[in-house]
Amino acid sequence: RDLHRWGLRRQKRAECPRRGIQTTWTASSHHVSPVFSRALTFGDKIAIVDQNGEHTYRELFCQSLRLSQEICRVLQCSSRDLKEERISFLCPNDASYVVAQWASWMSGGIAVPLYKKHPVQQLEYVLEDSQSALVIAADEYVGKISPSAKKLGVPVLPLRSHSSGSADHTAVEDVPLASSASWKDRGAMIIYTSGT
Repeated sequence: RDLHRWGLRRQKRAECPRRGIQTTWTASSHHVSPVFSRALTFGDKIAIVDQNGEHTYRELFCQSLRLSQEICRVLQCSSRDLKEERISFLCPNDASYVVAQWASWMSGGIAVPLYKKHPVQQLEYVLEDSQSALVIAADEYVGKISPSAKKLGVPVLPLRSHSSGSADHTAVEDVPLASSASWKDRGAMIIYTSGT
């Protein structure tokens, strides 16, 4: 039950006898780590290819950490732990989605993804029902979500598009994250289905 919250934890590989396919299953463990915690292990390997180009694990991690710092600045959280405040985000289906999601988690928040095709009333409902403290919106969606966010008193943090390529990694890699022990009992996401 708790192990499904974060996606990455100690894993064992099992081989499918018929096709030789490797599958991954989760072992029961008390050690729970968020998915971003291993990103730097993969460094400059390609993590995502989207319409904007290739994005390495390191780039995603660094962009997420910078956004996390911005989230904490906007919400005036000097401890860098939002203690499960809800962070909604409205992004296209590209690397910015991962950056917003990871940044929410790095900030100690619960990620609440918004669906770009939902009508404004549905987006407003999700913001209010989830009690979101902040909305992260990609540039192209700022205009769509801002009136609802303003009505509800929720700040909007525009997510500037990041080009792929090298970035200054030294400043962000030294920022301490919460210890892995503290992730075990934290919530990760609230997902609203179309039938909500």
